[in-house]
Amino acid sequence: MKAAFAIIKNVAFSTVDAYSTILFSNNWVVGLLIFAATMIEPFTGVTGLLGAVTAVIFSRLFGFDTWQSRSGVFAFNSMLVCLGIGYFYPMVQFSLVVYLPLIMVASLLTVMVYITLQSIFINLFGIPSMSIAFSLVAITFSFFYIRVGGYSFFGEQRNLLLSFSPDMGNFINYYFQSMGSIFFQPNFIAGLLIAIALIITSRIGFFLSLLGYGICHLGLQYFTNIHTGDILYPGLNVILITISIGGVYLIPGKLSYLFAAVAALLGIVISFALQTVFYNFSIPPYAFPFNITVFIFIYALGRRLKNTNPHLVNFGIRTPEAALKYYHSHIRRFYQTGVPQLYLPFTGEWRITQGNNGEITHKLQWAYAWDFEIFDREGSSCKSTGERSEDYYCYGKPVLASADGWVSKIIDEVEDNPINEINTHDNWGNTVTIHHGSGIYSMYCHMRKGSIKVKEGDYVRRHERLGSVGNSGRSAVPHLHFNIQLGAEPGSNTLQAYLVNFKARNISAKDSTAVPYTFYAYNIPAQNDEISPLIPVKNLQDILQLKVGDTCSLSVNAHGKKFTELWKVTVNLWGSLFIESNQGATLEFSIYDGVYNTFQFQGNRETALYAFALLVTRFPYLDSNPMCWKDLPPYSIVLNRWQENFLLFLSTLVNVFRLDSEMKSEFQRDRIVITSTLTSKTPGRKPYRYQGEVEFIKFRGIDKLTLMRDGQEVINAVKSDNGGEK
Repeated sequence: MKAAFAIIKNVAFSTVDAYSTILFSNNWVVGLLIFAATMIEPFTGVTGLLGAVTAVIFSRLFGFDTWQSRSGVFAFNSMLVCLGIGYFYPMVQFSLVVYLPLIMVASLLTVMVYITLQSIFINLFGIPSMSIAFSLVAITFSFFYIRVGGYSFFGEQRNLLLSFSPDMGNFINYYFQSMGSIFFQPNFIAGLLIAIALIITSRIGFFLSLLGYGICHLGLQYFTNIHTGDILYPGLNVILITISIGGVYLIPGKLSYLFAAVAALLGIVISFALQTVFYNFSIPPYAFPFNITVFIFIYALGRRLKNTNPHLVNFGIRTPEAALKYYHSHIRRFYQTGVPQLYLPFTGEWRITQGNNGEITHKLQWAYAWDFEIFDREGSSCKSTGERSEDYYCYGKPVLASADGWVSKIIDEVEDNPINEINTHDNWGNTVTIHHGSGIYSMYCHMRKGSIKVKEGDYVRRHERLGSVGNSGRSAVPHLHFNIQLGAEPGSNTLQAYLVNFKARNISAKDSTAVPYTFYAYNIPAQNDEISPLIPVKNLQDILQLKVGDTCSLSVNAHGKKFTELWKVTVNLWGSLFIESNQGATLEFSIYDGVYNTFQFQGNRETALYAFALLVTRFPYLDSNPMCWKDLPPYSIVLNRWQENFLLFLSTLVNVFRLDSEMKSEFQRDRIVITSTLTSKTPGRKPYRYQGEVEFIKFRGIDKLTLMRDGQEVINAVKSDNGGEK
C-alpha cells in the first residue's frame, strides 16, 4: 500500500514538474500556477493533464525513467501536444471512443519522438532538442485530423471558468494573451497567471518576456494587414526566444540581451513565413519559429573559438538567476580561459625570454606565443661557456602536453643547430601539434631530434610527455617555443590564450620581505616572468582535514557571544562538498588540482564558518614557500539571497557591486597561516573590508581564526581540546 501511494505521489509531482519545465523551472508552485492557467478553459486543460499523466506513466513503464523519479522532462512535450489537441478538438464531434485513444497515442508518440530527438541533438549538436518533438507531433496530428475530419483546424469558441478582458491597451492585452497562448489559453487571466509563474521562476525571465514582446509589438505596427489572432503565435514564440537566448542558453547580460533582441527580430520573420506556409492548411506553426531561431543562434555561438562574452550556458539548463550565480561563483573565477584549459607544458621554474608580441619573431599572425628557458640563481641560462647545446639548463628537459587532445602533426628529423646559428629552412624545427577540439591546437617547437615519444593520431593526456627540448629550426640557443593556434600546420595563425594554475616568481622585488610567488588561476604570462606550474598535492584534503566525514570543534566568540561550534564535512548526490555547522550555516567548497575554493555560503553569519568563508575563498597549496593570490569571491558570502538576486539582476545591465579578495600564505614548520583582506565596493558607498587570519596545522586541520571588519574584531575561534574527533 505504501509503495503504491509513493508511486502515485511521484507521478503527481512529475506531472506538475512537466508544467514548470516549460518555463525552465522545477518549482512545484510554478507548475501548479501554470496548471491552474490551463484550466481556465477546462476541456483544453483536462486534455493537457491527461497527456502529461499518460506520458509520465509511459516513460516509467518503458524504462526511460524510474518510478522514484519526480522529473517531468519526458512529459512536457506530450502535455503541450495534448493541450493543442484539446484546444482544437471539435466539441460537435466529441466522443470518448476517439478522444481517449487519441490522447494516449499522441502522448506515447511524443515521448518516443522526444527521446529520439534528444539523443540525436545532444550527440550531433551538443544542445537539447527543446520542444521540437511537440511541434513535429502537433503538426502530424493536425494533418491527420484534417485528412480524416475535413474540418478547418482552428479551435471553437468555448466557455471559460473565469472571463476578464480589461481595456488596458493593445500592448498589455496582447502580451497576456500571448503568454496564455504558450499553453493554448489565449485569454487575459491565463496569461496573467503564467506571467506570475514566470516572475516566481525568474525576474530576469520576466524582463526578457517584456523585451521580446515589446520588439514583436513594435515590429507589427508596420504591418496593417495583421489580425489579432495572427499576433499571438509570433508573440508567444518571440517571448520564448528572448527568454531562451537572453537568459537561459546565454549568461544574462547586456550582450545576451542584444543577441536576444536580434533573435526576436529573426523570430518574427520566421513566424510570419511559417504562418504563410501552414495557414494554407489552416493550421498554426506551433513552436517551430522558437525552435528554429534558438537552434540557429545557440549552435552558431557554440562554434566560436572561445566561449567568451556572451557565455554559453554549457553546464545544464538553469533559471537565468541560477546561471548568473554559477557564472559569478565559477566561470569568471576559473573558466575565462575558454575550453580547453591550458597548462604550462613543463615542470619546474622557467623564464619567458620572448612573450606575446615579442620583439624578435612573435609578430603579426604569430604574435601570441612564448619562448621558455631555464635560468640559474645568477641569471644565466647555461653552465660553462655555453658553446654546446648540452650546456643549457633547458636542453633535454621534458616537454609536456598542455591539455588533452589528439596528436595531429609531428616533425622529428631536423638536426640541432650549433649555438648562435639558426635554420630558416626548417623554421619551426622538430614540432608536435595537438588538436584539442573546436579548431584549437597547441604547438611545441624546436624539440630535439628523435626525442618525440608520440605519433600522429595518438590521444594524449595533459602532462603526458611529448619529447625533449632541443635547438632545432630558427633557434639560436635551446628553448621551447609554445603557442595556441588555429590549425595543425606549423605557422598557422596564433590565438591569444590564458594559461591556468601557475605561480610567478617576483624576481624584481627589492624588498626581502616581499612574498616571492604569486599564484594565478588564469593569466597571460609576460616576457621576463619566471613561472612554474602549481604541482597539485594529492593529499590536500588530508592536510586540511576536509575529507568527507571529518569533523572539527571550535570555541567561538562572535560579537561577544560565546559558544561551541561543530563542523562536519559532507558530500551530496552530485559530488559537491560542504562544511556544515551545527549553528545553522553551510559552506560549499571544492579541492581540485591542489587548490581549495569556496563556492556558496548559506545560513547564520555569526559563526566561525562564516568567518572562514570570508577569509579563505581560495587557497592554492604550495608547501614551504610563501605565496600571494587574488580572487573574485561569490556574492553569497557577503549578501543574503534577496540582496544577491537583486544585485545579480542589476549586474546584467550595470556594474553596481564588486567583491575582491587578496590573500597570502606562510609556513611555520607544520603550521600554515593564511592572511586575508576582502573588500566590498558599491558605487556611492564607502567600501568596507574584512581582514583576518586562519591557521591550519598540517593533518590536524584548522587551529584558529580571527575576523575583523573595518579594523574591529567581530569573530574569533580556537580549536577545542577534543580536536573534532570523528
